[in-house]
Amino acid sequence: MPIQTGSFATGMWDDLITIPPSGLNPSGPDGSATVITDAAGYLGCLQFDAVGESATVVFQLPHRYMLGTDIKPHIHIVRNDGSDNTGACEFEANFRVLPLRGTAFAWTGLVAGNTDLQPADGADKTGLIQWTLADATYGFGISDCILMLIRRSGTTTGSVALLSADVHGQVGQIGSRTEGAL
Repeated sequence: MPIQTGSFATGMWDDLITIPPSGLNPSGPDGSATVITDAAGYLGCLQFDAVGESATVVFQLPHRYMLGTDIKPHIHIVRNDGSDNTGACEFEANFRVLPLRGTAFAWTGLVAGNTDLQPADGADKTGLIQWTLADATYGFGISDCILMLIRRSGTTTGSVALLSADVHGQVGQIGSRTEGAL
């Protein structure tokens, strides 16, 4: 069993939001990922067959988000088309922060993801790619929304399926029931 560190006063890391593939929009400006419909495969996940294919997702920071802390959007992936699937599985992302109040930030421009867990070569190998968005830049607040464009890059020779997208962040408060009270 993992040891938990932190407290509600100092903050604990948690999955703030998890978006299943069915909640992702497979359309993107550079070619779209496709929804996998093969029941024998990764049914309902998004398939990225080529470099440049993209999908979009929207996250909303929950009420338990600890103000003043960074957030770490990330994606879970799997190589899904045979033993010849080799090379680096890489993705880049473009972010736009939309605060609950105020003016939306401009898109960041494409940022390479940090491949925390590079999948091994071959079929059915899983991995995780992550980005960090700094609170010092955005001043995140409860119920802020983040648009994320996920775009395949890298040199992998085969197809990569997106299993989920989620955001790690620190939680440290009970939260507010209404956005108007913030």
